[in-house]
Amino acid sequence: MKKLILITSILIIISMYFVPPYKELNDLAIIDKIGIEQEKDIYHIYVREVIPTKNNNGIHYQYKIYDIETNQLEDVTKELQKKVKKKLYLNKVKSLITNINSDINSNIPIKPKTIYHTNNIKEELGIKS
Repeated sequence: MKKLILITSILIIISMYFVPPYKELNDLAIIDKIGIEQEKDIYHIYVREVIPTKNNNGIHYQYKIYDIETNQLEDVTKELQKKVKKKLYLNKVKSLITNINSDINSNIPIKPKTIYHTNNIKEELGIKS
């Protein structure tokens, strides 16, 4: 009986310290598309946040676009976190849309599934000019 109580208390203590913290979905900014446009030495970065809303027909997705400017691509996440009040969730980034022909994937800390090269970045992200 003492062994059972001891094992149970040890498991409770271990679970208190090794369970990852709970993060509410409303506190996360889920990013699915990123657009990077280079004009001279300034990078314009457009980030599309997915906002799922529930209605009678199921889940409906709305989008919010953030626009930031920076001189260095390595500072993208820092600059973006300043603008977005929620914690960034960048694991679901599906595509990176850019007009830069160099190897942009090595300069940014974000790893998208696909990279598109186009001159119509705003159109690809659904931004109305």
